[in-house]
Amino acid sequence: EYPIPGERGQVGVHNAFMASKDPNASLSTHSNYTQSSYASFGQDYTPLARPAVGAGVNFSGTWRCVDVQGDIVRFLQDLGLEKEEAVNAADAYANLSHTTKIAQVGNTFVIQVMQQENVTTAFRVGAGAQPSSDQVGRALLIDPKWQEEVLVVHSVRADGTLISNSRRYLQGEKMVLCITTPAGSTIKRIFEKVLAS
Repeated sequence: EYPIPGERGQVGVHNAFMASKDPNASLSTHSNYTQSSYASFGQDYTPLARPAVGAGVNFSGTWRCVDVQGDIVRFLQDLGLEKEEAVNAADAYANLSHTTKIAQVGNTFVIQVMQQENVTTAFRVGAGAQPSSDQVGRALLIDPKWQEEVLVVHSVRADGTLISNSRRYLQGEKMVLCITTPAGSTIKRIFEKVLAS
């Protein structure tokens, strides 16, 4: 999950892989890759189904953001927003009302971020570089991996420019998502699991 400057100066959160605004989208929605989609990144076509590597914890569940730490304005400026845009977008970015739903089976993830517009994404950890896109349709390439019990996602644009590195891990009963820009700004989102009533 990583932030991308969106339309009209707003900031969206993208989870890493084939963004879909359809809240009912499933993993199968994102599984039709073509050689041309890889060729645009100068990559050989590699099926997503090749064996994944590593193993990690299970993030499955519904998670509510309860805290956002870090210099949000600087972070958003590092992502390309002008200072005024970053200041205006900071409050929305720090909004604690959004919920993230994660379905995980082994190394396969489907993640839905529920904000003003729901964004559903899917990826497989350890399957190598995978094509993706941000909320405004710009092409991305992501490489999700396990580092011990931490899910790390390295995200670059089509030209190879680094967008961000994210680290997702469990800390006690909470889930933590750290996102770091190429300039070194880091935002930490803290989530609590929503228990079924």
